[in-house]
Amino acid sequence: MKVKGQKTLETDARTNQAASPVPFDIDSHDDYVRLREEFARMPKIPTLVHVDEAPVAKGSNRTYNWLLTSEQSGGSIALHVLTVEPGFTASDHHHSNEEEFFFVLDGEIEITVGNKTTIGGPGTFAYVPPFATHAFKPHGGKPCRILHWNSPGGHERLGEGLQRLARKGPSTRDEGRKVREDHEYFFHEYDE
Repeated sequence: MKVKGQKTLETDARTNQAASPVPFDIDSHDDYVRLREEFARMPKIPTLVHVDEAPVAKGSNRTYNWLLTSEQSGGSIALHVLTVEPGFTASDHHHSNEEEFFFVLDGEIEITVGNKTTIGGPGTFAYVPPFATHAFKPHGGKPCRILHWNSPGGHERLGEGLQRLARKGPSTRDEGRKVREDHEYFFHEYDE
């Protein structure tokens, strides 16, 4: 058996260490950029996890099983299994500074990337570069499970921003738009 060096032993000892969430409220796009800079200063933590043991977050008609957060990846990626239920829709939108990836595990998804739309079942892959229009929703009246990731990380912070807005009480369409755009989500229906 090969003897591991000290640096390797130190790195390996970090496997599955808990990563403390960065306490950071985003109130502007500049805040979002600063958060990504903060992530990039964090160590990358080796991780080995089963999807059933991953932390879970829920939103309207969707569930996230977080396999790798921005805090764990040094901001390079946020990775999760996304389950979208009937009634969920992500309408036409784009991100200005991140790539997005989809790999269908179970069920079917109606997905648009650029000018192409398809109904994809297990094994379907989609790559969305910055500024590319995309949209998705489950197809066939059943849930769809997707391995979903964004690079760089930070994508997962939109849910927190929308929850903070909801806690303030009723909000306007423009307030919702600002929160989304602060997190680099540019929904095209706002352009209509």
